[in-house]
Amino acid sequence: MMRFIVELIVGVALAAIVTAAIMVTMFYFGPWADPPGMDELWWLLATAAVLLASGRWWARRRAP
Repeated sequence: MMRFIVELIVGVALAAIVTAAIMVTMFYFGPWADPPGMDELWWLLATAAVLLASGRWWARRRAP
């Protein structure tokens, strides 16, 4: 269970870092203070991180 929590935290942190990097890049190269679509990108990446950690946890539980 601890491994699941660590994978979940790392995945969500990675999603936040990727979203922040894209926001900073778009702010640097464009006129946007809050680039369009960043909330959706964050939710998409965070959901993917949760699903990946959950899938790996279920696969470990079902393996003999």
